Amino acid sequence: MEVPLERARGYALIPVSIGGQDSLWFVLDSAAGSSVISPATRDLLGLKSDSGTTATVTGASGDSDFQAFELDSLSVGGLVRRNLGVVVVDLARFESQESGRTFAGILGNDFLRHFDFVLDLPHGVLRLFPRDKSGRSIIAGLGTLACVPNLADDPGWIVMDVAVEGTPVRAIVDTGAGRSVFNWVAGRQAGITPESPGVTKSDNNARGLGTQAAETYLYSFERVEAGPTRFRRTDSRIADISVFQALGLDKRPAVIFGTNYLEDRALAVSYTTDQICFSDSVAAAAP
Repeated sequence: MEVPLERARGYALIPVSIGGQDSLWFVLDSAAGSSVISPATRDLLGLKSDSGTTATVTGASGDSDFQAFELDSLSVGGLVRRNLGVVVVDLARFESQESGRTFAGILGNDFLRHFDFVLDLPHGVLRLFPRDKSGRSIIAGLGTLACVPNLADDPGWIVMDVAVEGTPVRAIVDTGAGRSVFNWVAGRQAGITPESPGVTKSDNNARGLGTQAAETYLYSFERVEAGPTRFRRTDSRIADISVFQALGLDKRPAVIFGTNYLEDRALAVSYTTDQICFSDSVAAAAP
């Protein structure tokens, strides 16, 4: 199943249908353990603001409590998941005036993990494949791809090892992060400090769904690689956000690996065979 996507502020947006409401634009977020709807979407669906339950969600800025509901069904491109739990979060600060899109929600890995998928940002499409019970990988029919193992212990997560300036770093692939975030353990391991040439203090500190922000710096690492794939050089953030501690990664080099490294290539994830694969760079392949 092929679904068109749009871009806004670095986010990948896809159309979602809930309860007869079509073309609700959701951020595709492979690192969100729970899907999200905005207060406006809650009201549109007729869910009462004084009902539901309370759920605690861990984001970039730590733990926060949110109102929670269970949806009868949610579909993307005709593929349906039933009885999907969601939390209600105000997403206004994530939106882009330039795109003209209102963010109706976030589609997390509680949906994605039931499918193998290809996120192709250069061509503006998301491809979803029902997981094959025979264990056959979607990867075989997708052309030239370079693959690394998915090291995740928990279902739905996408975890790999990357090399940053030749040093090993654990990476959480997060399609909901428009810009990658390295912790300072990874930065210092690569020889980078806040005083290093090329490091600048960011005016916008990193934070997730919560309200707390972490002091943030910007830097463009020269070499970031996953297996044989070398990613384009691009500005990333360096910040000790709370999610590293929540994931047990605050003492080791780690990165929340965002879509800034996927602007020129497709990402293919096979939960069926525990593979994370990357296409060749579109820019490199162009004549």
